[in-house]
Amino acid sequence: MGQDRYARKCFDALCDLDNTGNSMMKYNWASQVKACLTSLGLEKLWDADISTLYELRPEFHARTSMQQREIDIEKVRNSERLKYYENCIPCEAGPAEYLKLNLPFHKSKMLSQARLNGNQFYCEKFLHQLDDSQECTLCNAYDRDSLEHFFIRCKIFAGTRSRTIMYYIHEHLNPHSPFQMLLNWETAEECNIFYTFIMEALRLRRTLIEES
Repeated sequence: MGQDRYARKCFDALCDLDNTGNSMMKYNWASQVKACLTSLGLEKLWDADISTLYELRPEFHARTSMQQREIDIEKVRNSERLKYYENCIPCEAGPAEYLKLNLPFHKSKMLSQARLNGNQFYCEKFLHQLDDSQECTLCNAYDRDSLEHFFIRCKIFAGTRSRTIMYYIHEHLNPHSPFQMLLNWETAEECNIFYTFIMEALRLRRTLIEES
């Protein structure tokens, strides 16, 4: 861009203001870009020519994605509502494995509720609200009515559990592993089996609630 272009003059003015040290960053986008590059360890791009910018563009995108992912993970860890999701985060950047399987939408929607919706399921026009501050009122296990209880311990669902997900409970969980490890599905077979359990359990739960 020529030095006489208005956009170039504005950019140069912002850079000069940044160099004085008197610029307020929130009003100077040039300072913001420079700070962003510095945080990524790519401050060399600030004074680079156009060929270098194009050459290092993939590295910039990769570092930006990684930085934003780390920020998101930290937010999850500090969240009261979503803290449990920390154990569901994929090891590598990108969508969870079950989202890559091209499952029917109704199955992906139900599985995502188990991973992301805390203690709620919305199924067949009925809202199921688990309350982990109270004991489960459907069974006599004297256990909190949590998502973990729903999947692993509630005696009401013992029959459908034994037909569907019990193998995976024994395979993936031990006394020291977090319950959420059970929700990291990687194959269509796993997804279909857990979907079957969730639907059968929720239908039974609704019947018991409506008849009580």
